[in-house]
Amino acid sequence: DLDEALAYQTTSGKPYSQPRREILLHLFNHQTHHRGQAHACCSILTGAEPPSLDLLAFQRGVPAPNLAA
Repeated sequence: DLDEALAYQTTSGKPYSQPRREILLHLFNHQTHHRGQAHACCSILTGAEPPSLDLLAFQRGVPAPNLAA
């Protein structure tokens, strides 16, 4: 049930409780943040437009990029 509250604590021990729905939204949003960071790092390191890092592309069978090329 996505509306059910989930109790947890931070790494410092502070307790919280939130509906599962909100936690899932946070997790989805946070992963896009890190994917953007990875994309920026690839751009900086290669000086070129990086390959797609979209999970859906890999799930559809697009081969992983050859970063050594």
